[in-house]
Amino acid sequence: MNRYEAGLFLGVCVLGLLTSALYEFMAFRVNRQLPPNRRFQHFPFGPRQRSRLEAEYKGLFPRSIVYRLLLQCAVVMLALALAMVALRSWEYVSR
Repeated sequence: MNRYEAGLFLGVCVLGLLTSALYEFMAFRVNRQLPPNRRFQHFPFGPRQRSRLEAEYKGLFPRSIVYRLLLQCAVVMLALALAMVALRSWEYVSR
């Protein structure tokens, strides 16, 4: 692994942790507003729970930038992961 791949890998790891932390933060904020029988469990999130959390969060905090920041982190993380795969593939093919 060269330094470019290591940098991309580090970026993916950092953004993955940030995305996870933002989901946990959203769950914490929503759980404070919900009754005990409707609260979210923390990780792991399934697709249904994730979409319900996003809908509840947008409803309770419509002006918050946390959800938009989370989406941007996820998109950048995916782009970095794809760049890492492309770089690795290019190095493999060029040898």
